Amino acid sequence: MADSLNRRTVLVFLLGSLLHHCVSIEARTLHTINIKYPQLFPEGFDWDKENQHFIVGSLQFGTLHTVSDAGIAEDFIKHKDYAGKASVVGITVDSKRSRVLCGNHSGF
Repeated sequence: MADSLNRRTVLVFLLGSLLHHCVSIEARTLHTINIKYPQLFPEGFDWDKENQHFIVGSLQFGTLHTVSDAGIAEDFIKHKDYAGKASVVGITVDSKRSRVLCGNHSGF
């Protein structure tokens, strides 16, 4: 449980830092995002500028999720063949081509 909280704290810090660089120049205050998704174990994330949310990959579930600035996480990509069997280990949003790229690892 403590490990889970430490990972969330690190992610919130990273998301806050990233938000600081993603928002307009006029915005000068940091915004903390507390993700409301039990045992998500986020590994990678990227900002989707077009849809104004983060895309977050889960080590635990092998899924991709959207996370709003209010911390609301929703399933984005969930595939029965990967759920619980593989981990998302990297993610980037390719806005130019309207796609999300991610890597996975199955450990087998």
